[in-house]
Formats: sequence, C-alpha cells, structure tokens
Amino acid sequence: MINKIEKSIFLIVLIQIFLLMNMNVAQSYQIYQTDKINNKEKNIQKTNNKNLINVGINLLIGIFSIKQIGVVSAIEVPTNTLNEDSIWNCCPQTTNGAICQDIFSDSEITCAKEILPTKCENVLECKSGCCFDSVEGLCTTNSPKITCENENGIWYDEETCAIQECQRECCVLENDAQFITEARCDYISLIQGVEKDFRAGLTESECLAISATQDIGACIFEQEICRIRTEQACLSDNGDFFRNYLCSHPDLETNCTKQNSTGCVKAKDEIYWFDSCGNRENVYSSDRNQSWNNGMILNKENSCNPDSSNAGSETCGNCNYYSGSMCSKTNETETHILDG
Repeated sequence: MINKIEKSIFLIVLIQIFLLMNMNVAQSYQIYQTDKINNKEKNIQKTNNKNLINVGINLLIGIFSIKQIGVVSAIEVPTNTLNEDSIWNCCPQTTNGAICQDIFSDSEITCAKEILPTKCENVLECKSGCCFDSVEGLCTTNSPKITCENENGIWYDEETCAIQECQRECCVLENDAQFITEARCDYISLIQGVEKDFRAGLTESECLAISATQDIGACIFEQEICRIRTEQACLSDNGDFFRNYLCSHPDLETNCTKQNSTGCVKAKDEIYWFDSCGNRENVYSSDRNQSWNNGMILNKENSCNPDSSNAGSETCGNCNYYSGSMCSKTNETETHILDG
C-alpha cells in the first residue's frame, strides 16, 4: 500500500517538474509571437508611409511636367522682342464717343472708325492743336484734330493758339467793352444788333476800364491785398473788382478783419467803421451785425436812423451836415460813440 502511494507521489512530482520546465519556453514563445506581430505591423506602417511619400512625389513630378503649368515668376523680357505696333492699336473714335483711345491689339472695344495699327500719339487725327470756330470767333487750345473737325472748326498745328485769328483786342459795343477776338466781336455785334467798335493796341485792363463804372467795391491785387476802389480805378490798376463787397467779406479770403476801428472820412459827414487793413467800411452803428451787413456795402439811406441828424448819439454815426451834425474828433470829456 505504501509503495503504491509513493509511486503516485513520484508521478505527480515528475509532472510538476515537466510543467515548470516547459512553461518558460511556452511564455517565451508567446512573447516572441507578440513581438513578431508588432514588428510586422510597424513594417507595414513604414511601407505604407513610404508608398504615400512616393505617390506624392510622383504626383508633383507629374504636375510640373505639364507644359501649361509652371512656377510663376517675373522675368525680364528683352526689349527687342516687343513690337509696339503689334501690342497697341489706336481707335480714333469709339462708338460711345471717346476720342483717340490706345487699345490692345486683342481689345474688344468697339471702334466707330477704322482701327489703326499704332499708338494714337503717332496719328495725325489725334494730335493736339488750336481749334478756331470761325462762326463764333472762339479759340480752343490743346484740341485734338478729330474733335475740332467733328465740331466744324478749323484746326491749326499750334497748341497754344498763337495765331492771328486768335489774337484778342478791345471790342466796344455801346457801353460794354470786352477783350476778345475780332471774329468774336463780329458775332456778338451781329446777334445784339449793335455797331461794333474794335480797337487794337490796348491792353486788357485798358480795354475793360472803358466801360468801368464809378461803383464802389473790393479791389483784389496780388498776394490777396485788398483796397476799396471804384470799378474804373480798380481795373486801371490791374485789380480784380468785386462790386459792393467789403474787403472783410469772408468769400474774398483776405487778411482784413472787420470793424477794427472807427473814424472820419475826408469830405464825408458820417462816422465809419474801418477794417484792420485801413479800408472804410459802413456807417458806424453800435449794432455791429446790422452795420457790417454780411460783408456788403450798406448805403447811407439804409444805415441807422437815416431821417435823424444823430447829433450827440453814442450808438449811430449817420451824421448829416445839413441837419447840424458831422464826424469830428472828440476828447474824453465830450460825448462820443461807444466804440470810439
């Protein structure tokens, strides 16, 4: 019985020893198989990546091998390869009325006249000159030949119109004088039905002074200098006349400030405002806005208290000698106006 038990125990021990010896081998094999699978997957991934890169490279090579597709870059084109006549055409007049248009050879602009195979600067019809209107006597400088002829003018190859037909002289028509061409003088004389008096040898200022009046206004000279003058005196001095304007009017853009001081004027009864340039303005009134009259000359009849002598008034300088008052200097103890 004991021998049987011992044999059984011995058999079990042998089995356990066998298992212990083979379990490490089996586990090592399992680890090996797992590593083998992982390495295979990595190799597959590397292969796929390599294939993807190869496909991308082949695709780019294919794209750039197409002749119509290339890298855009700025290159210098040899000047001898450009032909102006082949690039540009001249359209003397388009269907919408535009004159002398330089267009590309393949332009779709609709031309009303025959297209010329060159730039417009080389076309006589597009050259600038002087256009003389023989009917109205007017001259237009820098006029394209085609424009002039379309308007029935006479074209001259002289851009500044320094031609005899465009010389201006003095045209006197009754009480009006203008510095214009003789043909223009004839035209105005005809439509107004008055006799012309065409005077040569006068300057423009001398001509305009013939019909100038004794009206008063602002006379502007160079550098925006302003003086109150009659129209005749202003034009005789080559000034620009602005009838009924004060020199302090904002539209004239002078440096004269309104109502800077008060004082008397020789041979005048009234007290006047003066601007900062020393020019006489309107009759004094303590109501400055009413007296300034928006920068326009205000006559005596429309100034303050025109029907009163205003003797001793502190607010109105509209004096009248025949009513017993006139402008004069005063001392501190005498009655004087509020602003002077």
